[in-house]
Amino acid sequence: MARYVLVNRLSGKRTEGSRRASQGAVDEALARLANVRIISAHRPDRDDHRHVIVFEADPRQVEARRRELSRDIIIEPVMRRRVRALPPIVDLETAENSPPLRVTKAGQTYRVAVKGGEEPLPGCLVYFFVRKSGGPLRVALGKTDGRGRVRQPLPPGYRVQALRIIPDAGFWSVLAEAPPSGGTITCMPLPRADAAGRGWWHRMMAGAAGGRKRGQGIRVGVVDSGCGPHRNLAHVTRIGAFIDGKRLPARDARDEHGHGTHTTGIIGARPHRRGDYAGIAPDCELFHARVSLDTPDIVRAIDALSRDYRCDIINISLGESDPSEVEAEAIQRALERGSLCICAAGNNGRRGAIDFPAALPACVAVSAVGHFAWAPPGSWAHGHWQKRRSRQGRHGLFFSATSSYGKGVTCTAPGVGIISTIPDRERRKGRYMEMSGTSMATPAAAGILALILAASPAYRRVPRGPKRARLARKLLQRYCRSVALHRMYQGRGLPALGRVATPRPAASSGARRRKRGAPGRSRRSASPSGRARRRT
Repeated sequence: MARYVLVNRLSGKRTEGSRRASQGAVDEALARLANVRIISAHRPDRDDHRHVIVFEADPRQVEARRRELSRDIIIEPVMRRRVRALPPIVDLETAENSPPLRVTKAGQTYRVAVKGGEEPLPGCLVYFFVRKSGGPLRVALGKTDGRGRVRQPLPPGYRVQALRIIPDAGFWSVLAEAPPSGGTITCMPLPRADAAGRGWWHRMMAGAAGGRKRGQGIRVGVVDSGCGPHRNLAHVTRIGAFIDGKRLPARDARDEHGHGTHTTGIIGARPHRRGDYAGIAPDCELFHARVSLDTPDIVRAIDALSRDYRCDIINISLGESDPSEVEAEAIQRALERGSLCICAAGNNGRRGAIDFPAALPACVAVSAVGHFAWAPPGSWAHGHWQKRRSRQGRHGLFFSATSSYGKGVTCTAPGVGIISTIPDRERRKGRYMEMSGTSMATPAAAGILALILAASPAYRRVPRGPKRARLARKLLQRYCRSVALHRMYQGRGLPALGRVATPRPAASSGARRRKRGAPGRSRRSASPSGRARRRT
């Protein structure tokens, strides 16, 4: 038995009769598919709502009946998407697909301590990359205790080659060669935002957008892992959680992963204290839908944001390599309602490997760039820098080593070492963390587009519909500025209000490099020294 999703088509259906007929085609299809087990069913009570059925059936039966089914319905296997922040081992290629390390017979125990400045860092995730002589890299996961210490039992003959350390909050993630057992690794504190709540990504894209009403009147939806709690995101409307075919209330849209809170904060966080990072468009109206990452739930979230909440922009920092016709149908219908979907290109680091749904023509696909003077040497973000000059652009920008690229990229945006909100934990409130990936570049592009649309009287005059969504795409492309990268990396360029500005380096990470001159002013700029080792 395999799990399938069955939906009716709504895109292109302009009359109530045609939409009702497509809903009825779902029941007709179910009647033809005998011996199916219904897992979940969302039956619409209005003609512009979608019929979504998830069921289990024999694949041979489904294929045998497929030709008999109406063209008004789509039936396909349920697919699962992934969040597009950088996976822990994406650039340790030999370990990417290896099974996790299992210790049945311990040979020795490797110990390491983690500090933040002079204090121990509890609660850090620690990835141990281990190898037996001549064998492939394997991965084990640990967590530091209350005194910042962690230990990892090793099978006989194995040694720890490298460590990736992800602090709970407030410090840079680190990728380092493993010290001798019993050694210590120090994580550097994250820089604080400037007086206006900005980081380099704000100054580069929206340096001229100051004052109030930044994105006011524009509605932005986010489909992700949940939102908050975080005091700087208290204004976000959580529309609910779409989980296993059910729509749960707003209280269930809280974020247990951290990814959705981070992406939402990049778009529209509103600082409450000095040093907090603001979103790029903090005055926009924000709506968040938590999803399970299965395509039926993603489809229902897109439908709700475009139909019920009339979002102008929908941020989707999720994706996978396999296309989904069901997902494409929902995105096309959202465009017809006036909602433009901004999607993460993916973190495969390969040409032509743009994820779906970003690869769909109806979407804006966003790749990721970083800035030389931002992340300190030894940090995970610093390791995204690329040696090849073809990957180095103007204004200190470089194309991220992990970003997918190719002909389908619409634009690029900052996505390396981006600091944003993560959920409160226990008594620790107002937390911030840095993340990297096209997941971060996508909300940066969505935020700047919100500023562009808010400042466009022409856009506001267009009624909701496909013309409005097409105008939003056209305006985004009009504001793209080339950063001297090939089009397969940058697409139309970096969307920015006015000229792309070279930001000042952060005091905690770039001050040591100022004496060398401003790096990255041209494509022939020298690479920063002390580059973190990325491969073992």
